Order: sequence, then C-alpha cells, then structure tokens
Amino acid sequence: MGCATSLNPYTKGETVQPGKGRTMRVDELLAHMGALPMVKVVLPTPTGSVFLEGKVGKVDEAEFALELFPHQLTLAELAPGVEAVLSCDRSGQVFLLHALVVEALGEKYLRLQPVKVEERPQQREFFRIDAEVFLKIWLVDRKTPGQQEVRRQQINLSGNGLRFEVEQPLHIGQLLGLELRLPEVDGEVAQGVGRVVRLVDQGEGAQQVSLELVEIEETEQDKIIRFCLAEQRKQLRMRVKVR
Repeated sequence: MGCATSLNPYTKGETVQPGKGRTMRVDELLAHMGALPMVKVVLPTPTGSVFLEGKVGKVDEAEFALELFPHQLTLAELAPGVEAVLSCDRSGQVFLLHALVVEALGEKYLRLQPVKVEERPQQREFFRIDAEVFLKIWLVDRKTPGQQEVRRQQINLSGNGLRFEVEQPLHIGQLLGLELRLPEVDGEVAQGVGRVVRLVDQGEGAQQVSLELVEIEETEQDKIIRFCLAEQRKQLRMRVKVR
C-alpha cells in the first residue's frame, strides 16, 4: 500500500508527504524563517528583480509580515499581487517560499500571502583566489545599458562571487552584468549577473565591491572554477620555486 498523504490548508491544496523526506509545509517554513535573524528576498520592480534582505515578522492564519532592512528599496514601487520569493538554508537544503504581496505598509514593511514552498540542494562551497583578469561590467537595470570597456584588473574570485575595485557609484542590491576573460583557460569568456552584497569606501571616489553570482549558467560557472583551479596550481608552483 502506498504512503498516505495529507492536505494542509496553509499549502493552498498542495499534497504534502508525511514522514522522513517530506516537503516542509508553509507554516513550518514560516516558523523557521521567523526564528532567523535574516532571510533573502527577491522582489519584482518596474525595472527588474531586486535582491534584498529582511526579517519575517508576525504570522497569522493566512498572511505574514516582512520587514526589509533599511536603505534597500522604496516599497511604493511595488504593486499588490506581485510575487516575492523568500529563501533560507536548513539542514543542507535551500528552501524557497513564494508569496503574493498583499500590501506595502510604510517604507519597510510588507504584508504577504504564502503560496507554495520549493526545496533545492544547497550550493557548493568554493575557494577564493586573487588573480588578474580582463573584466567588463554594466548595470543590468538601465534601459540602455552603457557597457564599460574591458579592463585588465586584479580581483578576488570564486565560483559564486568576486570582489574588485570600481570608481562608479553603486548600492547594495544592485545587479551588474559581467564578463570575465580568463587567461589561464585558453582565453575563455565567462558571463553572468552579480548582485552587490558589500561595498567598502576606498577613498577618492573608489569603492571595493563584492558581488554574489545570482544568474549564471552551469557551463559559465565551470569556466570560472577551472580558472580558479589553474590559477591556484600556478600560484603554488611559484611559491615552491621561491623556497
């Protein structure tokens, strides 16, 4: 006889498999998210999706509150009915909660209606290397993106992000298109989209920006990983020669 199933009203009629390995219910995930200091949030805006951080607040029978951290987004830009996606890690898995925006309350608060839960494997951990590459970046949310010239630049790189210095003003949550020409991998070019997660003022108008790669094909990510491995081997050989 097959495993019995149950329906939970909080999952909008989705079937939930009880027992080990079942999908987490919406109410369970909201309880877990509410206990965390921060969850990641993706919200659609008229100029494209933005990647933010916030705190899950009060949960009632059919809705919950979300407080966005300051200096990220003007909530007046959001229209009721758009879908937000909240995410967090638990037990080696990434859980996504899809929810509809019911109302924007002031500048920092949203009232949301949960829709469904998704579960994905946690991303791999990547080591970081310092290297010199040819880099081009541009703002994704510009109506007419002004692409920069390719620059040979020293960066800190891994399979899921990079850190480098820029002179143009940026802000947290902004999306940057990027193109990396990787000299140690037969001059291959890797492309993707990164989200600004950290900015450090370097003085004289310069900023050190840290990007998290949020949109990248697996083949493009593999190019970066191969480059990091090749560069690591090269740097290790140089250290041996110095000794």
